[in-house]
Amino acid sequence: CGMYKARYFWHEELANHTKTLPIFVETTFGWNALGMGLIFLPMAVPAFFEPLFGSFTDRFGARFVAFGCFVSLSPSLICLRFVQTKSNEQIALLVSLLFLVGIFIHACAPAMYVETQRALTAMELRDPGILGTKGAVAQGFGLQSMCQFAGVFFGPLWGGFVEYRFGWGAMTGTLGVLVALTALPMLWLGENEEERALMS
Repeated sequence: CGMYKARYFWHEELANHTKTLPIFVETTFGWNALGMGLIFLPMAVPAFFEPLFGSFTDRFGARFVAFGCFVSLSPSLICLRFVQTKSNEQIALLVSLLFLVGIFIHACAPAMYVETQRALTAMELRDPGILGTKGAVAQGFGLQSMCQFAGVFFGPLWGGFVEYRFGWGAMTGTLGVLVALTALPMLWLGENEEERALMS
């Protein structure tokens, strides 16, 4: 349950930026449509390193990677509030922070996939046949996709409302707090004693 909530909030954060970032860079920096599109590159580029992030998860475990990423993501989001005026330094700060946000989001993605597979395996070993004769891998990853698009639906509503009523700083602050709270369920990821005994 915690893993699915985490995935939901992860995509909610992305959805918030999908709505608010173009408006922010347009009003703050005076950028045109090209600039508003290019601002997403810093968050997208780290996706190419997901195989490397996956190797970290294989080596250190889903719990360590996911918790570390969510804890580190929180201050990165909160620090976005310091981008307020048009200057080269402020633009560099925004790009750097968005790059960090992208790293932490994409670094925890393989851990979420591992956790889904691990949970399904533990359920099948604990109660053989509970997932049907062909298993429920597709259903499990379908549930992840459902959570993803729930975030895409609710994220812009939340981000747009908070920014409109309270400003950019309040919006990034609430996202940072939300991610920090979401890090707590990450402590329950990974195999417990019973599951390790079942899988051995």
